[in-house]
Amino acid sequence: MLPVDRPFRDTAAAARALRCALRAVALGLLLAVPVSGALAQGGGGTDAPPRAAADAAAPPTTGNAAELEALSRTLRDEAARAKFLETLDALIAARRANEAKAAAPARPALSDRIAAAVSERAGALATRTAVVLSVLSEAPRLIPWAESQVTEPRKRDRLVGLGWRFIVIVGLGMAAQFLFRRATDGTRRRLERVPEDEAMLARGLRFLGRALMFYLNAFAYAGGAYAAYLLLPMPGVGATVLLVGASSFFVAKLILATARMFLSPTVPGLRLGTFSDETAQYLYLWVRRLVRIFVYAFFLLEAVRLVGLPGPAHESLMYIVGFAFAGFLVVFVMQNRVAVAAAIRGRTRSTAAGGALARVAAVWHIVAFAYIAAVYLAWLFKIRDGFEFLMMATGWTALALVLARVVVLMADRGLDRVMHMGTGIAGNTPAVRARANRYMVVLRALTRWAIGIVAALFILRAWGLDTLGWLASPDGVAAIEKAVVIAIIVVLAVLAWEGINLVIARYIRRLDSAGASSARVRTLLPLLRTTAMVVLVTLAGLIALSELGVNITPLLAGAGVLGLAIGFGSQKLVQDVITGLFILVEDTLAVGDVVRFDADHAGVVEGLSIRTVKLRDLAGNVHTLPFSEVKTVLNMTKGFAYYVFDVGVAYRENVDDVIAVLRDIGTEMQKDTEYGAFIAEPLEVLGLDRFADSAVVIKVRLRIVPPIKQWAVGREFNRRMKARFDAEGIEIPFPHQTIYFGEDRSGNAPPVRVASVPPSSETD
Repeated sequence: MLPVDRPFRDTAAAARALRCALRAVALGLLLAVPVSGALAQGGGGTDAPPRAAADAAAPPTTGNAAELEALSRTLRDEAARAKFLETLDALIAARRANEAKAAAPARPALSDRIAAAVSERAGALATRTAVVLSVLSEAPRLIPWAESQVTEPRKRDRLVGLGWRFIVIVGLGMAAQFLFRRATDGTRRRLERVPEDEAMLARGLRFLGRALMFYLNAFAYAGGAYAAYLLLPMPGVGATVLLVGASSFFVAKLILATARMFLSPTVPGLRLGTFSDETAQYLYLWVRRLVRIFVYAFFLLEAVRLVGLPGPAHESLMYIVGFAFAGFLVVFVMQNRVAVAAAIRGRTRSTAAGGALARVAAVWHIVAFAYIAAVYLAWLFKIRDGFEFLMMATGWTALALVLARVVVLMADRGLDRVMHMGTGIAGNTPAVRARANRYMVVLRALTRWAIGIVAALFILRAWGLDTLGWLASPDGVAAIEKAVVIAIIVVLAVLAWEGINLVIARYIRRLDSAGASSARVRTLLPLLRTTAMVVLVTLAGLIALSELGVNITPLLAGAGVLGLAIGFGSQKLVQDVITGLFILVEDTLAVGDVVRFDADHAGVVEGLSIRTVKLRDLAGNVHTLPFSEVKTVLNMTKGFAYYVFDVGVAYRENVDDVIAVLRDIGTEMQKDTEYGAFIAEPLEVLGLDRFADSAVVIKVRLRIVPPIKQWAVGREFNRRMKARFDAEGIEIPFPHQTIYFGEDRSGNAPPVRVASVPPSSETD
């Protein structure tokens, strides 16, 4: 039984309650019929048993007494009854929705819909093609119409009146234009004299002033022609024909003024482009050719239509003129196919970009042909909003490209000025200029990319893609925010990198100016710079990836695991790096030192890395050793050096006299202009060192600063010592050998028999 003191919890419970209620209502209605019949019979005097009649007439029921009681309580309770009716209405609405869905026809499949759409488009195109062909077939009717304009007096008089009035109107317009040009010729020439070092703002004002002169020249014609048009009124359609004819010249002059403003064929300084004078003149010639042929042709056809040219004939001529215009554009594309392809390829050094540009350069003319054909066919077949859309999109595209080019030129000039000011503040040194030029190239490229992206967004918007709407959407705003954050991260990383470079450069300059430049510092600072770059790039990359939504935790964990694996797999490399780092930090050796590692490796240190050291020996051979192989470092040029002399003299020489001679040689060398600067102290005599086999050895030494000069000073000392010993008669002994033959009992040496043996003669 369904309780009535709580609402229905779900649809199933509501359905069960409704079924019970309907059974109860049906039972009540069925019971009411026999009861009323029995009462009527009783009123008529028939004494039939009521219970028997009711039992006989009552149909079998499906509800029990408990369900009926529940229904009775529900109908008596206001809240329960309202809930019951609400559930009943919902079930009725759901049943009707299901019946309507079942009665609705089935939606055709996608293939059927595509086939129907293609068939509809093909039918419309065939109909439009038949209309175009029927229009072109009306072209022969031009001959009778032209004959009627000449043979009928009324039409001929009207044509003559239009002719002389048109000549007067155009002539007065040209005269007004000529007078304006003569009056402003001096101003225009002054505007066209552009100094090479003119400021960007001044050149922009000069460009606008010159453009204003061109447009005022066209409006001068319009003023003169319109004045003549008012002075020579003509009733009826003739006034409109004259206005159309005069307007054709005005439109042509506006187009030519715009082309001359942007191409500037005679003034390169005011040209919005980097193409040559020849190219500018070629483009202006083509614009003038197209304008003078087709603008006048279209306006002429409109004028003759107003005069009375039949509609089909007018449309035929318009189609022919449009086809000729498309043909001229195709010829223009063919003439410039190679030049434009070369300009698209450019001078890029990137392999990927070069390949993409090469593919674009190979097919650009095909795309241009397709575009020309699409515009012409959209206009020819009068595709609904097709030609208008293409023209509007093309116009906005051209405007976006022109404005982007103007902004690029202004940005380039602004960046050049900023760089000039920055180098003036920071010091116009070659290092500053080199770094500024390096970043200027990058900044210029980024600026052009940003301008290109903005222009591309507007161009895509013009061609029907809602790019601006996407940028305003939550996804677009989020993308812009992420791009700005990433740009800020990159800028901060670059500033930190440049700050580190600035500190290192200033420290090295200070060492150079103080004369205390350290090879160790020059070795460690590049390593520090490289380490800082790696750290900054890693941090900036991880933060950028995090902003893009990439979970960097697996990356960090993977990097840790990879580092651990590399550490185990390259223990020797790690040992080299750690040993080299300690050697460099402790200033054990540096570039320019003369060192010995073992009996086989000695020489001048030419290069140091974090892992290896390079030595060049006296013979010019280069030894490259990993730091892990270095057990002992003998640095012979650390701070200062001694050149030690072991001077051997004969036993018969007076040691004190020899020492005095050595001191004289040392004093003489201290006074020498070439070697005296390297001898820091007088000759130090350490004394009689030892008694050798054939010499008495005296040990002396010289203190040499800078230390790498000790070998040159020692060689010169040896040369002078030999010359002085020869002059003083001091013997420098050489090894002697004494042969002992023994002695007899009396202590005398035994006699030695020496025989002279003649040399034997050799015979053949």
